[in-house]
Amino acid sequence: MFKMPKRSEIILIKDNLFLVLLTFFLAIALPISVYLVQTQTSFKGKAAVTPVTLSLVSSQSNVTRGQTFDVVINFDANTNFIDAVDTVLNYDPNVLSVSQVTPGQIFGKYCGTTCSAGLDAARAADRKIYLSGLAWDEANSTPSASYTNASGSAGLFATITFTALAATSSTTISFDHTTGVTTDSNVVEHASTTTATPSDILTNTNSISIAVATDTPASITSITPASGSAGTVVTIGGQYFGTSQGTVYFGSTAATINSWQDSSIEVVVPAGLSEGSVAVTVNSVNGSPTTTFTVTAPLDTTAPTISAVSATNVTASSVTITWTTDEGATSQVAYGTTTGYGSSTTQTTNLVTSHSVNISGLTASTTYHYQVISVDAADNEARSNDYTFTTTVGAQLDPTITSFSPTSGVVGDSVTITGTNFGSTQGSVRFYNNVSASITSWGSTEIRTAVPANAATGPITVTTSGNLSVTSSSNFTVNTTQQDTTPPVISQVSHSDVTPTSVVISWTTDENATSQVEYGTAMIYDLSTTVDSNPKTSHSVTVTGLSASTAYHYRVISVDSAGNVGRGTDQTFTTTAVPDTTAPAISGVSSSNISASSVVISWSTDEGSTSQVEYGTSQNYDNFTALDSSLVTSHSVAISGLTASTTYHYQVISTDGAGNTARSANQTFTTSAAPDTTPPSISGVNAANITQTSAVVSWTTDEDATTVVDYGTSTTYSDSVSVGGYAKSHSISLTGLTAGTTYNYRIVSADAAGNTSYTENYTFSTAAPDPEQPEPPQPPEPPQPEQPQPPVTPAPKGPDINRDGKVNIFDLSMMLRRWNQSADAEDLNSDGRVNVFDLSILLRGWTK
Repeated sequence: MFKMPKRSEIILIKDNLFLVLLTFFLAIALPISVYLVQTQTSFKGKAAVTPVTLSLVSSQSNVTRGQTFDVVINFDANTNFIDAVDTVLNYDPNVLSVSQVTPGQIFGKYCGTTCSAGLDAARAADRKIYLSGLAWDEANSTPSASYTNASGSAGLFATITFTALAATSSTTISFDHTTGVTTDSNVVEHASTTTATPSDILTNTNSISIAVATDTPASITSITPASGSAGTVVTIGGQYFGTSQGTVYFGSTAATINSWQDSSIEVVVPAGLSEGSVAVTVNSVNGSPTTTFTVTAPLDTTAPTISAVSATNVTASSVTITWTTDEGATSQVAYGTTTGYGSSTTQTTNLVTSHSVNISGLTASTTYHYQVISVDAADNEARSNDYTFTTTVGAQLDPTITSFSPTSGVVGDSVTITGTNFGSTQGSVRFYNNVSASITSWGSTEIRTAVPANAATGPITVTTSGNLSVTSSSNFTVNTTQQDTTPPVISQVSHSDVTPTSVVISWTTDENATSQVEYGTAMIYDLSTTVDSNPKTSHSVTVTGLSASTAYHYRVISVDSAGNVGRGTDQTFTTTAVPDTTAPAISGVSSSNISASSVVISWSTDEGSTSQVEYGTSQNYDNFTALDSSLVTSHSVAISGLTASTTYHYQVISTDGAGNTARSANQTFTTSAAPDTTPPSISGVNAANITQTSAVVSWTTDEDATTVVDYGTSTTYSDSVSVGGYAKSHSISLTGLTAGTTYNYRIVSADAAGNTSYTENYTFSTAAPDPEQPEPPQPPEPPQPEQPQPPVTPAPKGPDINRDGKVNIFDLSMMLRRWNQSADAEDLNSDGRVNVFDLSILLRGWTK
C-alpha cells in the first residue's frame, strides 16, 4: 500500500526542483563511493558483473480525470548502485502531470529522506522526467553521500506522484533506456573484490499503461465577485472545465469570455440583464454546472450638478453660503483670501439638494474667494467655479504705525507708511509742523504719501476716517538738499502668453527701475507679484495661480534708485478657458427596427458629438458606418446590407467638438430570418389505380404544402379536389369519373408562406365501359291503374364542393376559380352562374 502525498508535499517538491536534480546528479558517483568507503581502495581490473533490473509498479492502472496516483521505481536484490543522473522516465505531459518525486534508499548531499522538487520542470516539453539525487566528489573520487545495499535485498529507488489531466484509453510510462546494452550509464554494478570495475548494465526494465476515464464532471466552486453590473469582469473557479473553450450563460444570455482554463474562467457580465439573481451556467466538455450571480444597477459615475451659488448674510466676521444640487449630496465650502483658499468648512454627512453653510471667524473689510463642494452617495464629487464676497467694516480699532520708508527725504519724495487698523476708507496724514500730506493710496495696513512743502523733521501722524489717530515713535528727517523726485516713466505696457492660469506682463521705463505687478479681479489690486529688485529698463513679469475664464485688472510698478515710484494705468486681460479633455458620456445604447438586412442603432451623449458605429460578426468589428459629423446629443444610425439570421457585435463612437472620443461597451443584435418567397418544388407526379370511375393522383414537394388537383376533360379544368393540411407526400382520389374518358389534370401546392406552385398539364384515361349484355325477355306485367306522381325536383347541391366531408377553404378556392362562370358542382343554386348567391349558400354550411 502506497501512501498518497499531501498537497503541502506536492508544493514543497515544486519549490525545490534544484535540490532533487542535484541529488540525482550525485547518484552518478554513489556506487564508486560506497565501494571506496568499504574497501578504502581504488578500482583495478574488472570483475564479473551481475545484471541489474529496474521495474515500474503503479498503484492504479485505471484512474479518473483529476485523480492522483503513485508509480514506484524498484531495483533488484543484487549489490548494485543506481546512477540517477541519466535515469530518465518518459511520460505524456498532456495526459499526466508530475507533482512529487520521493527517493527511497537514496540519500544525496542535498536531500534528506525525501527530495522535494525532484523534477526538471524545464524538461516537461521533452515528455521526460530527469531524476537526479547524488553528486560525485571528483577531488576524492568518492560519492558525496553513500547508500548501502550490502544485504542484497531489493530496494526502492524512487516514488513518482502523477495526476491525471485528460481522458485517454491508454498512456505509457517507461524508461528511456535500451536494456542489456553496456553504453547505458544508468546503473553501476560493484563486485565485492578490489578488482571490480564499474560497468553499465541495465536489463529487464518494464513499462506500464494507465487508462484515464472522464467520469469526474465539471463543477463550480466560486464566482468572484458574486455581484456586479453589466461589464463587470467575473472569475468562475472550479474544476474539470476542460481546455477547450465552451460557453458561459448568464440566464439565457451568452457572456464574452476573456480566458478559459481547466479550473478558472474569466468572463464579462453581459448587458441587458434584469437586476437580481441570475443563473450562471458553464457549458463545458465535462458537463454544465450552474451557480448564481447577483446583477446590480450600473454604477453612478455622474457628479452632482451645482447651481444657484450665492453669499448672503455677510457681516464683518461671517457669511452664509447657499447653493442647490440636482441630487442628494453633502455640503462643504473651501474659502480664503486667494483662489488657493486654504480653509474649508467641515463636510456634512446629510445628502440634501438645498445647501446652506455658515462661515465665521472672518476678517472685516476683506475680500474672500470661495468654492462650494458636494459629494453624492456614489462618492462622485462636484466643485463649483470660484466666487467672492467682501466682509463689512468691523468695529473701529486703534491704528498703529510700525514703520515708514524711506526714513528721510526732500519735499515731494514718496513715503510708504505701514501699520494696522488704518481702515479701508481714506483718512489723513500729517508731517511734523501739522502739515497735511497728499495721499497716493490708502489701505488697511499700508498708506502711500509724499513729503509736503513746509514739513519739518519730526514724527508722522495718521488719522483714520473714524477720527482715530496714531503718531510714529520715530522721526522722519526732511532734507533740504534737492534729490531725484521724478518717478520712472512707464510705457509700452502689454500682456501676452495668456493661459487658463498664467500671463506674462511686459513694459519699459525711461530709467533703470524695479519690476512688480499688482493685479486682481477688480481695481483694488488685492494681489501682487514679488518685487524684482534688479534695476532694468525692459521689464517682464510672469503672473501665475490665476483662475480660468476670468477677467483681471492689473497695473505695473517700477521704483528707481531714488525711491521714486512709477505706476502704470489700469489694464485688463482675461484668462483662457480650461481645455476640454473629457470625452462624451455615452448612454442608452440600443438596437431597433431589426430586419433580415438592416438595423437602427440609437444612443445618447451628455454633450454634442458625432455619430458612428463599428460593427461585425465578432468584436474585431470589420465594418464602420459613414461618420456623421453633426454635433448632437441624440444619435441614430441606420445600418443596411446585413446578412439574415446573423448575430452582429457593435460599438458606438462619438467625438465632441474638442476631439475627445468615447466608445461604448460591446453590444449585440441578431438579424431576422429572410422571408420565404420560394414556392414548393413539385416532383414525382403520377396517376395510378385508374378504373372506369376513379383514379389516384400522387406527388411530392420539397417542403410542407397543400394538396390540390384541378382536373377535367379539357385544360380549363372544370373540377378541383383537395385534402386539408400541409404535407410533403401527397395523394388524392378522383372519383365520379366517366369510363373511357381522357382527363386533363394539374397539381396545385402552396406552402405556409402562401407561395404557390402549378404543374404543367398531365393526362390519364379511365378504363373503357363494360360491353352491354342483351336483357332476357320478361313476361308482360299486368296493367296497373295510373297513380298521380308528384313533380320531379332535382336534388339540391351541397356546399361541400370537393366532397371531403367538410365545408372549408378548399371548397371556397374551387368556387372562386369558377367565379361568374357556368359550372356544375360550384353552381349551388343552379342558376347557370357561380356568383354571390352560391357563395352565401357555401358560407351557411361552413365547417359543417
